[in-house]
Amino acid sequence: MTSKPSENQPPKAAKAMVSKPDEMENEVVEFISAIDEFKRRNMVKHLPLGSVLEVVRGLGYASGVRSKDDEQRVQKAIDDYRETHSRLFPNWSEVWHVLRELGYQRSA
Repeated sequence: MTSKPSENQPPKAAKAMVSKPDEMENEVVEFISAIDEFKRRNMVKHLPLGSVLEVVRGLGYASGVRSKDDEQRVQKAIDDYRETHSRLFPNWSEVWHVLRELGYQRSA
């Protein structure tokens, strides 16, 4: 006997985008390497979002929408990702994916 899904149950969360290192694009590997280097150079374990955006800009990436509240916009997008994918702590490749969806591209 199969049970019918209850209408009161919340929908299943979308699957998080977790990649294996050998399946990552070069941009993702470059981003993660730059994050690791920044953490080593500054002797920190955790990075605030402002520092993450500093690393991204240091790699030559910028969003098409440059504004004062860029950090808040990124934080909201990451929070939405966390909720949608049931991820309390997204990994760096997931953060990169969120940044790319927000329009971060390497400037020429």
